[in-house]
Amino acid sequence: MQRLDSTHGPVRAHPDFAVATRAVETTRQAALGAHVVNVMDRWTVMQAPDGCVYCLTDHDPSTGRVRR
Repeated sequence: MQRLDSTHGPVRAHPDFAVATRAVETTRQAALGAHVVNVMDRWTVMQAPDGCVYCLTDHDPSTGRVRR
């Protein structure tokens, strides 16, 4: 879970998912109905069809370490 700095709204955190290949996973999730909110250097902010926000990250799914 990623804690958010925002003090507004009922949710103060959202899930971050470490994925093998962020670009591939972003395309796959968009095909399933999610929307790309923002693309950053090491993560992509997505919004699920139900409105929930989450991130796809460049962290290695096996180790949790950031891939560079």
